[in-house]
Amino acid sequence: MKKQIEKNIKSLLHSIWKSGDMAISWTKTSIPGKRTPFFIKNKNQIDQLVFDTFCAVSLATYLTEFNRKEILPEDFKGKLHITCKPCDARSVMQLFSDMQVSEELVNLIVIQCDGIADESKLTKIMSGYVSNIEEENDRFICKGIGGTEKSVPIRDCWLDKCSDGKNCDLPYYYGYYFVGNETEYRKRISNLLHTKTDLVQDTMSPKELKKLVNKELSSCIRCNACRNVCPACFCSDRCVFEQPKVNVKYLDSEDASKNNILYHMIRFNHVAPNCTGCGECERACPMSIPLSMFYKYFNRLMWEEFEYKPGKTNSERQKLLSYHLGEDLV
Repeated sequence: MKKQIEKNIKSLLHSIWKSGDMAISWTKTSIPGKRTPFFIKNKNQIDQLVFDTFCAVSLATYLTEFNRKEILPEDFKGKLHITCKPCDARSVMQLFSDMQVSEELVNLIVIQCDGIADESKLTKIMSGYVSNIEEENDRFICKGIGGTEKSVPIRDCWLDKCSDGKNCDLPYYYGYYFVGNETEYRKRISNLLHTKTDLVQDTMSPKELKKLVNKELSSCIRCNACRNVCPACFCSDRCVFEQPKVNVKYLDSEDASKNNILYHMIRFNHVAPNCTGCGECERACPMSIPLSMFYKYFNRLMWEEFEYKPGKTNSERQKLLSYHLGEDLV
């Protein structure tokens, strides 16, 4: 199925490509299970892209103003085609809504996705380096150190966000191309959306939760990976954590060991209203901190209070940044 979808992505790009265009997709690396962003600058490179179960990286972050300057020529006049899983497409919608990127610049290509694998989970299951991975139906056939071979269910390796399906819905937007069977895809995910899921905040007392947060964030090394990979964190060169003139001692990275909570609370509360729950922060964290404990809880509050889901449309403003006369204050 994914091989056919990959073929259809290439066919679509070939058909809509015009002189001066660029595209962002994925391509293979020399490491099994690793896929990297691929910036396609001419039509001849299209056939080098891939789409499979390991295309975990969200490409939406490359649409922020700071990253566009890094990848686009100053005189760029064409279209920027971007391939996105449905969860990533919502991040693109939010960037449209936040007026961080012009819709006229982007051709959004949304791809049918049946779950993405977390390569680190597969490595853990294999107890070390994986030298070769083959996908057969719903299983990975892996070769490990010394030639040991193991058959692993793909579902056991899914990214956590793929397990509940809450981020799998398509945006309310008529400007995207869909690669796959859209009717079948919508039917498959319709029963998964907005179902109740227990979070740690539901099962722990405030004291227990505080202890858990302290424990998890104590391992943070302040590498800024969560900030740099986040599509909603688009201040970039204006970030408060990069301002030497700001006299806030507790933001200094040298004080990370005792001020990690402050750092994460500032960062998360800054992006929470437009966080689509894409999970990139947690995926990129080298210390495996379960940052989803924050965004899943806040996203649920936003839905319960406002029936608002960031990234659902290309035009609805963040609820905490908008107010209509006569509206009740929360």
